[in-house]
Amino acid sequence: MHSLHTVLIHSLVVAWQPSGQRVLIVEDDPLFGTIIERLLRAADPSATTEVAIDLTSARAKLTTTSYDVVLTGVTLPDGSGFALADELADETATPPVIIITGSDDREVWGEAAEAGATTVLTKSALSEERLAGALEFSYEVTASERAAGLIAALASDLGGAIDEAQVRVVLDRLRTQLGLERAVLTVLDDDGERALDVVVGDPNGHAARAITRAHDGWTIALELHATERAWGRVEAALEGLCDVVLAHVQLARSRRLVDLSESRYRAVANATSDLIMTVDARGTILTANAAVLDELDDEAVGTSLRQLVGSSPVAELALQLLRSVQSNHEPARLDDRPIDGDGRRRWFSGRAIPAEPGPDAQAVHLVLSETTGRVLTENELSTLALTDPLTGLSNRRLAMDRIQHALDQVGRRPGAVIVCQFDIDHFKAINDLYGHAAGDAALSAVGQRLRSLVRDADTAARLGGDEFLVVAEGLPDAETGRRLIQRLHGELGGSVAFADRSFDINVSLGYATVVDRGLAADEVLRRADAALYRAKNDGRNRYVEYEDGAHVFGSVAEVTRELRQAFDEDRFRLAYQPIVRAGSTCGAEALLRLIHPVHGEVAPIEFIDVLINSPLLIPVGQWVVTASLDQVAEWNRSGRIDASFQCHVNVTPQQLGDTNFIDHVLREIERTGVEPSQLVIEVTEQSLLDLTRRSSSLARLSEAGVGLFLDDFGTGASSITHLRTPLLDGLKIDRSFVAGATADPRDADIVDGLISLGHSLGLRVIVEGIERTDQLSRFAPDDTVWVQGFVYAPPLSGEQMERYLVNAGRSSTVTRHDRR
Repeated sequence: MHSLHTVLIHSLVVAWQPSGQRVLIVEDDPLFGTIIERLLRAADPSATTEVAIDLTSARAKLTTTSYDVVLTGVTLPDGSGFALADELADETATPPVIIITGSDDREVWGEAAEAGATTVLTKSALSEERLAGALEFSYEVTASERAAGLIAALASDLGGAIDEAQVRVVLDRLRTQLGLERAVLTVLDDDGERALDVVVGDPNGHAARAITRAHDGWTIALELHATERAWGRVEAALEGLCDVVLAHVQLARSRRLVDLSESRYRAVANATSDLIMTVDARGTILTANAAVLDELDDEAVGTSLRQLVGSSPVAELALQLLRSVQSNHEPARLDDRPIDGDGRRRWFSGRAIPAEPGPDAQAVHLVLSETTGRVLTENELSTLALTDPLTGLSNRRLAMDRIQHALDQVGRRPGAVIVCQFDIDHFKAINDLYGHAAGDAALSAVGQRLRSLVRDADTAARLGGDEFLVVAEGLPDAETGRRLIQRLHGELGGSVAFADRSFDINVSLGYATVVDRGLAADEVLRRADAALYRAKNDGRNRYVEYEDGAHVFGSVAEVTRELRQAFDEDRFRLAYQPIVRAGSTCGAEALLRLIHPVHGEVAPIEFIDVLINSPLLIPVGQWVVTASLDQVAEWNRSGRIDASFQCHVNVTPQQLGDTNFIDHVLREIERTGVEPSQLVIEVTEQSLLDLTRRSSSLARLSEAGVGLFLDDFGTGASSITHLRTPLLDGLKIDRSFVAGATADPRDADIVDGLISLGHSLGLRVIVEGIERTDQLSRFAPDDTVWVQGFVYAPPLSGEQMERYLVNAGRSSTVTRHDRR
């Protein structure tokens, strides 16, 4: 406390300016120097003065004598008063400098302030009162600056929280030095409660001065009781004293709260079953909760983890976490790590976090949680979840694991891996015609056949719905793989018995062969799926192998980049496939194409799925509408078509749900002058699944006169009841039924049934995929059915389509081409 008292007394003595000051006058004019001395003595009779006639002598005097103030002229024989002020300003505990100038130029004030002088007096206005005021102001400035530094020293001397006894000693010293009758210091916290209330001296003293300070919602009030006292010169020191005391009272409160928080933390930490500890860089346990002591040792604190490894394998897990943090310099974790001890296996998860910068910067906080119960439960559930309950085959989860396992073995042991994906053709039609129980019977039959066809080392799985998977490993050559695929395709189909009837099924199959390492399971499955898609697109009931290089683009990211570049560079084009009724061209479907600078025209199968899930879908779709209507408008003007001609444009559910897209369609119809009925929007069955959400968009188009057709009818998942919507004008029967009609008469019956269904509902019917004249004769014997397919023309460019229209106009019957 002695150092604290010394600092406080010193600060107050400096701040309280006494008389009898020592003054240095720097002036080369003896007469004016005498005038200054006389005025100075009049202002303060007890002051002592010395005179220096130049800068050199002033520096010498300042070196040997301590002065309370320096009065200097601007111009000196060997320099200037500004230089002297600047030199003194760079030092500590130096006297204030008053500049005396004969000029009224305001620039002198600026130079004086820049040099560090406290004030400026002009010779013409120099008087006893002005000089006294300047001296008092200079003392105030110096006292305030010194007091601020000394209050900082006071704060450092305290070094932490302050208590009531310390404050009482400080106030008592304050009362003695200032001759106070009484001193009262009160601190209110941020809730208005008294955190400190200290009174020293005569309780009947009269208040002469009150200083109040506030910080972070806290308030400190210092009341000083005295008779006559000038307070101005000690105001800053007293405010500084209040600030220091308030800061340390707040610190004391904070420390109490920290202690309380630590106590609560320990209570919570000891109540949990998790093992919580802090270790130093050598692995010595610094702190530990009750769970650690129970698991490791009652005397674990202060013990190295290495010493505890032999008695508990949990210590080894803690060491692993510590080493990970020390090697990577970042938090570490382990999940469900098994340990064996006491004849049983347990699992633990853990985290390790480096300590914050500070005294324990090398320490690490560790938390270990036993997860045995959860792991055993998850393992049991996982085992139950790995089998498809209907077929008894592996499910998707296990299948993906088996694919990855097979791929990991490629190159490590001889042979290739085949991943085959297949599904049942027209499975939805089976459910619709015979009921879902019949569909389950078909799935069960395929599962039984599949188990009998694969080897024990192979994996047979049901991915979901009617999708199945086969993973065959260690195939010696490609021919063996092909024979396996042929056997699967040939024997998985056939008759399925259900109740008192039976029905036949076929499968479409796609497969990918892997002979090199490096492919991920998702990529191989994607390849098999792409091959399956081509098998179904080529007419179903067949198998297709994925061929390397069959795709122009190697990844979704590459397709996304190409789509953006193609849109920015205007490399999208439209192709038009004629729609014919009774030999006359009555419309065309607009089909999107992408022009690649290297690969030329890219088929939609290469990019359409990515486009549908891309932000470019809406702008590209708007471009398709604009380009289609512009083309129809041009054909209208040239007389190639009449108002009955309809251009069909495919629209996705996302586009139907976008108000801006619908607005764009209606604006473009108005801009081009095309009859609204000349535009037909084609939507898939999926688009009609949520008619309540799409109905406003479809209604706006229908009210404007735009036609609406249901595309790919028979392959989706919607109900036939959606055909009853009054907004629908027609439907297009999917090409897959036509392609399979020659191999399976039931496909032909399905097409006939769908045509009859459409006509009974007053809908126009278009049959897609007509490639041969026998198909044309079979499905379009009269003018009640419209036809689209290669039998008339493939998709044509705008110029080719115009020539086609010219040729069609010269003949009442469009030329038919048999595609075989």
